[in-house]
Amino acid sequence: MDEKILKNIEKWKGEISVLEEIKAAVAEFAELKDGKAAKEEIAPVNDKVVGLFDDNSFVKMDWLEVKRSKASREEGISKIEKKISDRLKKIEKAGGEADEAPVEEPEEEIVEEEVIEEAEPERDWTEEIEKCAPGAVYYHWAYGKLEVLAMEGDYIYLRPLDRKGCKHEWLTKNNAIVEIDGEEEDVKEFSITSIGRWLFPEVEDVDIIDPAQAHKMFAK
Repeated sequence: MDEKILKNIEKWKGEISVLEEIKAAVAEFAELKDGKAAKEEIAPVNDKVVGLFDDNSFVKMDWLEVKRSKASREEGISKIEKKISDRLKKIEKAGGEADEAPVEEPEEEIVEEEVIEEAEPERDWTEEIEKCAPGAVYYHWAYGKLEVLAMEGDYIYLRPLDRKGCKHEWLTKNNAIVEIDGEEEDVKEFSITSIGRWLFPEVEDVDIIDPAQAHKMFAK
């Protein structure tokens, strides 16, 4: 096998190892945060993730954004899984074999004997996700109205239609460069599973996370 290909395979395997470690740390942080653990329990895990993100710039994720809410943490883990999957595909395409990850034993689920109130089922966005295609329009609480320009795998790339209404600090987030009609364009990258979490086909469904940082179209 070509030496360059071998080096690339080793590089991708190394990145997968790092991404697996980051995924585990983010999941641990999410579990503690969602379980309302004490700050002194959460702090060392947070510091660990910060260090991993700082030491591995190839991850290209903003930890402050990822950890901000339960939904953003789930989105972050999905993005990490996508990065791992992409590298596994590269290794396979190059003719290499990925190291097998250890099989985790499922944790025994503890079921409460008495259910006081049954939770309302979450809305299923499967149909909306399947309808996603270039030209579709979605709304995001910080980016306002966006148009889908391209799709690749589980990722969608959108153009904000009113950048002036977006807060400056948000213009620098979730960026990606895609080629449209032979020209490179700076767009916003989202997992397709963001539909129903962050991106909504109807403006009425948008949940304003932070009114002070929201797009001007949502200003009251």
